[in-house]
Amino acid sequence: MPDIAAATALDAAARLDWVGMDEIAIPVRLLGEDGTIMQTPARVTAQVNLKDASARGIHMSRLYLHLDKHLPGEALSPCTLRRLLRDFLDSHAELSDRARIDIRFEQMIRRPALASDNSGWRSYPVRITATLHESAFAFELETEALY
Repeated sequence: MPDIAAATALDAAARLDWVGMDEIAIPVRLLGEDGTIMQTPARVTAQVNLKDASARGIHMSRLYLHLDKHLPGEALSPCTLRRLLRDFLDSHAELSDRARIDIRFEQMIRRPALASDNSGWRSYPVRITATLHESAFAFELETEALY
């Protein structure tokens, strides 16, 4: 590995595919089956690319401020995530042209019992990944159906 501290700025300069923050603890709002809004804790990765090799880096605080503006206040949806990623890019206009977010949380759902009229809560792990590159938005939802 090269010694970055000893390298000149031009030697160390590079474009980065993704740079940002991992494991950000933040609440997300979910729309329940009955239309009620539920809040649950989540872990978020927020990233943009660094397309300008001469730039010193991105503004990570801007990523966090946009997360804090959108996720606790709006129900999680593809539209919410697209707006959030657009804000990431707008706030890094000269530095980035791609943005990505990865959200992980547990979804609590009341399920009927198999052998009685009772019901109980079950937790399902959920992962949502969304990317925005220029106007191309991609959204993936992943969960595990546990028995």
